[in-house]
Amino acid sequence: MNKEERSQLKLSRQRKRRENFDKWSRRIPRYGVRLGLFICVGCISYFTYDLVKQYQSSDQWVKVTGPEQATIPTEMFYLTRSEKQKFADYLKAKSTLWDETTKDFKATSTKAHLKAFEDTYQSMDAQVQQSFKDEHQMITQFYQLREQYYHTVSNRQVDVSLKDVNEFLTNANNILAPYLLDTNTQTFVQSMYKNCVNLSKDYNKVIQIQGLLNAMLGVKDNHYILKTSAKRSQLDQITTLADQLTYKWSFVTAVRNKLLSPIQKELTSMESLESAFKAYQEDEKNKKAFEEFASQYKNMDKAIKENTVEYKSFVGKDVEELKSWARDNDLNVDVQSMESTQVNNTVISQRPDTTQYTRIAKKSTITVIISKKSSNSAIVRPLPDDSESEDLPVYEGRSR
Repeated sequence: MNKEERSQLKLSRQRKRRENFDKWSRRIPRYGVRLGLFICVGCISYFTYDLVKQYQSSDQWVKVTGPEQATIPTEMFYLTRSEKQKFADYLKAKSTLWDETTKDFKATSTKAHLKAFEDTYQSMDAQVQQSFKDEHQMITQFYQLREQYYHTVSNRQVDVSLKDVNEFLTNANNILAPYLLDTNTQTFVQSMYKNCVNLSKDYNKVIQIQGLLNAMLGVKDNHYILKTSAKRSQLDQITTLADQLTYKWSFVTAVRNKLLSPIQKELTSMESLESAFKAYQEDEKNKKAFEEFASQYKNMDKAIKENTVEYKSFVGKDVEELKSWARDNDLNVDVQSMESTQVNNTVISQRPDTTQYTRIAKKSTITVIISKKSSNSAIVRPLPDDSESEDLPVYEGRSR
């Protein structure tokens, strides 16, 4: 293919593309108009269907839009031109302050808006003022109450005194009570009432905290001192009440930062001293009980010594020596004899046995067997074992 043929082929292709473009450029407007008409017909049909459906589902049509004048009493339309203008200014000032849709103050409302609202109200005719007196008084009171609340609670921080909080709660109750069931003020009243309830609960808890602190602390030389009657349970109760507060109270914050830690340290020290004192009291009690026991023991030991004598063995000795010792110590002697190879009147045995008893009670009897060589002397059987002998009033123990 030569150069001339390639040039003609290129021109042919360009001509064909231009023809196709011209053909579609003529068709697109026609298709666009048709598509637009189709969309318009569809939208009209949809909205007509929806409107008919709403009408069929309700018994009557309700006007939901329109100027604020729709709610104005009919006598307001008979005002003069200047009075109507003042009334319009009043409505405009009210709209910048109070939102009729939300039944609450607008977020952008300020004291300047309130002043404009009051000025326009005062500029109206006395008869018109009378018609809107209740509304004007309600909005004014609500705004003042809101400002007082913001003064009392700033960013959820309560910096005023308990007296100021109590005055605010009393004033709020007097203002809100007549409107609690009024649907025209429902949003503002319910919101402010909820805030007042939370603030009132906090107020009661702070009063309890203050009472607990008064019970725990005293003042001396302009300094707080911990009372001896303070208990750790009181400190725990203060901490619990402080954790339950909805708002941040500067009073409670100061108590936590400046008082609770020193109080805890003092309580720990006081509890340690109290524990040591209780241990000392217990020791003193045990000491006293021991001293009483020792005194009783000494008295008993003295009584035993006074009513007993040291017991001796006279076996192998003359019975007269035994009798002499018995008389000197207020003892009785029961003498029995038996034949023996020992010297006459020699003590062969004595009861009680000296190997078992070291002391013997006064007035008691010692039974002895002595030796006799005479054939005329009576034969005496040996003494029975200790288990068979009669019990004698004797005492066992070492001599002192």
